[in-house]
Amino acid sequence: MDKTLKKSYEKIFKKEPDVDLKDWELAQKIVGEWNVPALGEDLAKETIFKIVNHISFPNGEKTVEIVGKAEEMATELFEELENVDPHMDVIAELERRYWEKKLQDQNKEMKIR
Repeated sequence: MDKTLKKSYEKIFKKEPDVDLKDWELAQKIVGEWNVPALGEDLAKETIFKIVNHISFPNGEKTVEIVGKAEEMATELFEELENVDPHMDVIAELERRYWEKKLQDQNKEMKIR
């Protein structure tokens, strides 16, 4: 079970997910009850990245359904998506920038100490 999806599920539903749930099923439940305030901005972004870029879905229909919802939800988190269709390739680039910035921030923090 993916750690990011598990953490998001726990914050949204206030309980642990059933151990038998597959990652795509967790993703489906999460997008069905999407709640940025409960997740916090960073976890919400990381959840979008995970769903859009890293989860395997059982078929094309589920991929379109779940990833499509996640792409739409991304528009409320990224101002870069204001005038752009939030497709997988765009979200992959946002993910690359997000983790690059996180790493730079961590390096700056380590230099300060």
